Amino acid sequence: MDVTSDRNYNLNELILLYPNTSGYSSLSLSFATIEYNDEQEIMSSSFTGHENSDGIAVSNDGTNWYKLWQYPSDVSSWTEYGPLDIGSVISVSGDVYIKFQQYDNYVIDSDGILWDDIEISIPAAVNNILISGYICDSLSNGISGVTVDLSGYKTASYTTSSSGYYEFVVSKGNSYTVTPSKSDFVFMPLNKNYSLLSSNQSSQNFTGYEITMQDGKVAEIRGGEKGYIKKDESASIILKPAVSGTVKIKIYNLKGQIVWDKAENVSAGVQDVVSWACKNTSNKAVASGIYIVHIKGCGIDVKKKIAVVK
Repeated sequence: MDVTSDRNYNLNELILLYPNTSGYSSLSLSFATIEYNDEQEIMSSSFTGHENSDGIAVSNDGTNWYKLWQYPSDVSSWTEYGPLDIGSVISVSGDVYIKFQQYDNYVIDSDGILWDDIEISIPAAVNNILISGYICDSLSNGISGVTVDLSGYKTASYTTSSSGYYEFVVSKGNSYTVTPSKSDFVFMPLNKNYSLLSSNQSSQNFTGYEITMQDGKVAEIRGGEKGYIKKDESASIILKPAVSGTVKIKIYNLKGQIVWDKAENVSAGVQDVVSWACKNTSNKAVASGIYIVHIKGCGIDVKKKIAVVK
């Protein structure tokens, strides 16, 4: 902003309009500027129409203006300012006018102001929602000490108290997975998945089953309340090896084809639980039928059968 010829006083104005800002909780302005020996012209706290001054004014109607920022007396190099809170001067519920202005009588480099990197910031809408639920045993008693992990767009962890309650505050429009875990417990379902959430998710409950293997046994399989496993349930492969190392678990169909496998690092005398969610290595649900589980390593070499039903 300057004049076209020296000794010719002129008011330069740049007006930006942001219409219908009623959906915003606040509005802020940031920018960069430099002046070239420009004499400071003081801006009034408010004025109507036009005023011969330097700075930034804001308005809701384009006629009645209020000072947002007075141009300083010396800005001899590019300087960034902001964010300036427009809502502290005028209402941001409606139309918002922003006016950059400069008044003087010489051309650049003897006078004048330049503006750049003008940015209007609108805060993100409040999009928080809640995923919550209880982790209980089969008698609906809360299980304490369960670590509940949130993964996906956001990661977090929650440890349950005696009530078994857990919760996560997440943002709308994103995807998440909730997974409970506790030593010597298996949970149904194994986890809960949420895709592009749009509302609160309450009563996201899990049932936990405590698993303790009989003395003398080194491997056991449990799962399903009636001795078989439904496709939305999981099998628990319980290990208690005599030595430390790696145990390999392979699950075959009756054709002898490997459906799923896993290598589990174990410690001597320490019970470990590996869960199989009735899915193959491509994470697709397996067909109903009988499956053979071969557990081998660390002194264990046993084969067990699992029945999967719809």
